[in-house]
Amino acid sequence: MTYYFACDKLAHGVVGIYEQIPAKKAYKIGLNLAKLKLAAKAMSLPISDTDLERLFADQYDPQILTSNAANGGSARVLRNNLVHEFGPTNAAHVINHAAFYVPTMAVLLKCTPAVLGYLRDHFSHVP
Repeated sequence: MTYYFACDKLAHGVVGIYEQIPAKKAYKIGLNLAKLKLAAKAMSLPISDTDLERLFADQYDPQILTSNAANGGSARVLRNNLVHEFGPTNAAHVINHAAFYVPTMAVLLKCTPAVLGYLRDHFSHVP
């Protein structure tokens, strides 16, 4: 779960940076997968759309959830289920799918230097 929360924060930051939304607001806005994929491409982040879909697809992305049903839909769905309906079954789902999602989360977290580089290259003039 810690990996997911770190990925969620980074994803919000990526969208906020790309859309030039102040940080206080960017982290309060719901994460939109389409905007995240657009921002990741524009920032040349080394992560595929497929990886972002595996991590962040939600009820607004039914085709993605269906195609990844064997893995619980997405990491976001597993997290939401655990947080909103905490119990042994949902905890077991997270544990059972961790081996599938953790490597993908690691790929996203390794994008941090690229995000910082984008900030440096595009916003060094901002105090």
